[in-house]
Amino acid sequence: MLARMMKLIASIVTAGCMMTAVYADQYGEEASKAAREMSGAIKGGGDMKWMIDRMYPPRKKQLLKNFVGGEAAFMKQLQQATEQMKKIEFTIKKFVIGAPQGEFLVNFKKEVIVFLPTTMEFSFKAPDGRVHTMQRISYLIAIKSLQKNTDPWYFLDGKDMSTNILREMFYDLPENVKLPPTSEKVVQ
Repeated sequence: MLARMMKLIASIVTAGCMMTAVYADQYGEEASKAAREMSGAIKGGGDMKWMIDRMYPPRKKQLLKNFVGGEAAFMKQLQQATEQMKKIEFTIKKFVIGAPQGEFLVNFKKEVIVFLPTTMEFSFKAPDGRVHTMQRISYLIAIKSLQKNTDPWYFLDGKDMSTNILREMFYDLPENVKLPPTSEKVVQ
């Protein structure tokens, strides 16, 4: 009897989540505009503070919680990484944001997420002095709260994301969601 009751409750909860996994089709341009603003910070020398400020808050909180030393230590390591990037002459040559490939209302229609494919080409000087150029095809996940019109767009890098990781944050993401492709290759 208890097992049947639990199955019934689970079915009702699942059905409720499925009903809230709504496809949106009106936020792509707004998300693209916000991502282009972010790309200016990326191309303009990697304003890491701005990028961290625009990281999706629950993910940022999780990241900082798992980082030994907390936010201060994280920011210090980020600064060291920025200095290292300067030493190896890390340069973003191209950062292109493609057309939105998916929009979904999630978390009981309280947020919208938009997948924005990206192509980035960057170069750096290796220890042997040779300059290498890489191309990275990935995507940004743009996230916005729908509860306040004044909330900004936040972002996640999709490079190492899986649908399972996304469902930890967006439990009602549709089952059949297809993530944009990712790859990285040496161009030169």
